[in-house]
Amino acid sequence: MGPLPLYGCFHVSQRNTFTGRLTPEMLRDVLRTAAEEAALPESGGTG
Repeated sequence: MGPLPLYGCFHVSQRNTFTGRLTPEMLRDVLRTAAEEAALPESGGTG
């Protein structure tokens, strides 16, 4: 097993979401990138 990519973002606490440190779009981008790397299909849902 070779090296695995790591993806990170700020915790989705109120402090980080209320201050804009983590926006819903930023979280979606991290999760979308990780899903693409894992070759997972898109859910097609809205959030």
